[in-house]
Amino acid sequence: MRHLPGYAVHGIFSGRDVILDAMGQGIDKFVLRLSDSGAKFDYRSCVTRTERLAEAFYKMRGEVGRYARLTVDPFAVALNPDGRWGVPTEGGINYEKTTELLEKIGSLFAAAEADALVTLGRLDVEVEACRHGIDRVGGVTILSSFSANSETSAAYIYLDHGHDTGQKIFPGNINEMLLWSLCDIWNGTEIVLVKPLENLHVSARLSDYIRGPHRAIEFIKSYVPQDLAFISPAAGRAVAEIREDPEEFARRLGAARIGAYAVSGTTFMLSLLADSCGVDQAIARLREMWLEVLAALGDQVDSITDRNAASYLRGQVLH
Repeated sequence: MRHLPGYAVHGIFSGRDVILDAMGQGIDKFVLRLSDSGAKFDYRSCVTRTERLAEAFYKMRGEVGRYARLTVDPFAVALNPDGRWGVPTEGGINYEKTTELLEKIGSLFAAAEADALVTLGRLDVEVEACRHGIDRVGGVTILSSFSANSETSAAYIYLDHGHDTGQKIFPGNINEMLLWSLCDIWNGTEIVLVKPLENLHVSARLSDYIRGPHRAIEFIKSYVPQDLAFISPAAGRAVAEIREDPEEFARRLGAARIGAYAVSGTTFMLSLLADSCGVDQAIARLREMWLEVLAALGDQVDSITDRNAASYLRGQVLH
């Protein structure tokens, strides 16, 4: 892929080989970003694309077996040319049709036996809609969410469009990142994936909230704006329900875990470091980033998702 040297797009069987090779090195959790060549983004085309990708994933599931956790990232299902995600309408995104699409994504990948499904942190109804879809087919797929997804300039470095999608949180806006993370956990997220992984302030605060749910409840009481229900009905509904049942919120929060996700720009910058200063310097920096994440997350860590994981275990980075 452009700006990601050594990182390739795979078919089912070559992808299987890559996964099995990584499993041989001790990696047992994988995020699969599924894509195809379709270029239409109307509702019907997006559903058809999801059906094709779910069928492909089911074949991959059979090839890999049950010895690894396979998480589906549905990013390519409805990524518009302008960088926004969802079913497009004139001048924006069709909220109702995108909500229906999210339910379809949940049901189709749950039926295809995905262990986990990523929600992208683009729309406020993502977790609810995907959870409804999973529950509708009696699925056991868990939700792993980019709840604190920010408009970082280092994301999607392999794409041609600009990086400000208008759907994500501005970098540094920790209060909104925390709010969406807590709302997603209430709505059914079991793993919050902090993206980019450099947002250690978010990881540390969420870890603190899981260890002490009363701190999260105090944050909800003190920070949330009074007009939230007008700004986002979905978030307003979640906050109202949390305030009505803090014991249940504490239970869900205590069961949640946190992961961290390295965006493509981080991988690219490490490749530049390897080329200019040597692989050892890049490996040292990568190791330091991972250690910092682990320190911030503590016992609440689920995983670190990084394109460089298998390369690191071979004493390399992608470059």
